[in-house]
Amino acid sequence: EQQRLELERLESEGGSLLAHSDYIADKVGQNRSLGRYLSAEEIHLYIDDFFRSEFRGCRLQWNYPERDLFHLDLTHEAHESLRDFVRDTKIDAPSEQIAQRITGTLMPDVARAHRVSGKRKIVLVNHLAPLVKWITHYFQQHGAKSFFERSAVRLIDPILPPGLYTYRIERWRFTGLREQNFLAYAAARLEDATLLAPDEAELFVNALVKRGKSWLDAEFPADAVLSALGQLQDNLSGRLERQFDDFKVRNDSLVAIQHTQIETHFRRRREIGGRRVETARLRGLSPGRIRGFEAMLAQDVAKEQQRLAELARKAKTDPEFREVAVGIAQIGDDGD
Repeated sequence: EQQRLELERLESEGGSLLAHSDYIADKVGQNRSLGRYLSAEEIHLYIDDFFRSEFRGCRLQWNYPERDLFHLDLTHEAHESLRDFVRDTKIDAPSEQIAQRITGTLMPDVARAHRVSGKRKIVLVNHLAPLVKWITHYFQQHGAKSFFERSAVRLIDPILPPGLYTYRIERWRFTGLREQNFLAYAAARLEDATLLAPDEAELFVNALVKRGKSWLDAEFPADAVLSALGQLQDNLSGRLERQFDDFKVRNDSLVAIQHTQIETHFRRRREIGGRRVETARLRGLSPGRIRGFEAMLAQDVAKEQQRLAELARKAKTDPEFREVAVGIAQIGDDGD
């Protein structure tokens, strides 16, 4: 009977599970189309910038000991910092990922080929690797000397309307029963005050990051740029409020589900405990045994209140945001 009920439950939930998988597939496709992933080239620049400005005694060699590999010799100080980070964050890292001397690659195909051929052991480094997570943590703790929050960029692009653009990037963090982090983008064209849609703004900034060149000695109308940046800030503020309202609705729904689950769980336990006490009395068990069952029942009541209080504490929502970067960009075509 229990197996039959379980099968019926799975069948009834099959549609929602399928819809959930479709939703995930759609989000993966959207993330890829918007460039929400780190390419090997971007990770290369990230690591290279870090070791140019921090722990300069480290030795980083690209395309060594062969093409598409790199070799990194960490100083004792850098190695201890990496190991401390892995230990403090409880990352389950293979020893070769946190060794003082790392021979690695940023390309999965290269790592796979070395693994299959039985050549030297090569570490695959991507955005989830302990090395990259440590670099990010170090930047967050000490500041990124290699990165600047203000920039002026030139970009040749045959698709975007030419002209002067401004952009602003913010990091949003919503806390509740679950935490969510976002990078929010806004961009506008100064000539006609055209505000790009959020997805278009994200693609625009990604294009600047990947293909833009520094705009040295940039000349631009300062008042117009400042006015446009204020418009972007207002736009992001409104979007933040709407996004957080949606987050609160979903958080409240999740809290209600977990609240019901806790109450149902402990109600069943109280029913079982109550029957156990009643049965003990009917059987004439000793008063000590009965008191023991009653104590277990009281403990369940206390545990339920504790779980509900913990749920209420975690359920409190709060939005945080900070500026990541602002800048201007001169877009031209091949004829400019």
